[in-house]
Amino acid sequence: EEVLRARARALSRITINYEVTVTAVKETAEGVQVDYESTEDAMETGELRARFVVGCDGARSLVREHSGIERRSRDFSKKMVLAVFRSTELHAGLERFPERTTYRVLNPKYHGIWQFFGRVKLGESWFFHGPVPDDMRPSDTERLQAMLEEAAGFAFACDFEHVGLWDLKIEVAKRYRSGRIFIAGDAAHVHPPYGGLGLNTGLDDVANLGWKLAANIQGWGGEALLESYSEERQPIFAETGDDVIGKWIDDDDAFFGQYSPDVNEPEFEKAWNSRTGGEFAPPWYEPHYDGSRVIADAPSHDIGIHGEHRFRAQPGHHLAPCRMSSGRDVFEELGRDLSLVALGASDADVDAIVRAAETMGVPMKLIVDDSAGDRSRYMASLILVRPDQYVAWAGDHAPPAPGEMLARICGSAGH
Repeated sequence: EEVLRARARALSRITINYEVTVTAVKETAEGVQVDYESTEDAMETGELRARFVVGCDGARSLVREHSGIERRSRDFSKKMVLAVFRSTELHAGLERFPERTTYRVLNPKYHGIWQFFGRVKLGESWFFHGPVPDDMRPSDTERLQAMLEEAAGFAFACDFEHVGLWDLKIEVAKRYRSGRIFIAGDAAHVHPPYGGLGLNTGLDDVANLGWKLAANIQGWGGEALLESYSEERQPIFAETGDDVIGKWIDDDDAFFGQYSPDVNEPEFEKAWNSRTGGEFAPPWYEPHYDGSRVIADAPSHDIGIHGEHRFRAQPGHHLAPCRMSSGRDVFEELGRDLSLVALGASDADVDAIVRAAETMGVPMKLIVDDSAGDRSRYMASLILVRPDQYVAWAGDHAPPAPGEMLARICGSAGH
């Protein structure tokens, strides 16, 4: 958060105000109005007017509620704790295990819900997530201490810095847009903090939405481009919650229902050692936008997370990193808007796409290189890349109507 705040302060067009609380958000004929009051004096109020509003205001999002966006959820009916604490003794006690950033504990009595310790500062501070009784309170530190020691398997001293409680749920908004109002991050979706997928998904939300809003404001992005934000991002989290996070909990619960070290320890160890452990996203986890209305010539028609990691430049899929002949990675060469990567393509094909972009007023950076080395693995001479690093179109020759291809990618067919 400190890094993000520092970056925001460095951008001249951004104004940050930590001293107000938003009280209402509503769409008007001209745009969106945001009402607020001062955190110092509730009688001091004001309003902001904008073309768009993006609610990145957490799981209890006021922006989502005021825009009437509904959610669907799966409630595990379990209270959870987040504890942040200092303990050198826990660090010493866990040295018998291989070094890890997190240490996960599965106790059959919690029916597949993880307990885990995570390092905050090596050797000194930690966080802990785990299920707790429904009557647990943040002030019950002695009770919490006993639970931490049970999970670790040994007694250790600790100094609590923060104790918070939350409900174990998977929730996802049915749509991420209502007119000129958008939501992103926890305002759009929440799930247990497994695998860092919540943070990653939230960052991908804004990477997807940011350039589309900019394109619309600048005049080269159409209505369909704005609509594609919800169309592309909502299925990604919906499937992540159902097919990854929720499935981990269900599978772990089912495992302990079938195997027990108290009943047959050798059988338990054999089954346990054959498990992947659910610590990382499965190998088929490859979020993609196949079938999006703003992707040209996508290989299939299903936006989601079930895919296959390939180096090949595929429309709707994230571009793979690759070293250019300059010695820089392709990501260092990409521009702020659309980028056309030309690898051994003919001048005529390149010019056809560049001229179409210039005619339509679509900003596009041209990156010219040969197709030697790993660049040949892209299996395309021409790759059109979006600002979020997803491939919008790829081929060996310019399409018969480059303008129509660009119009689709910009969400302005018939532009």
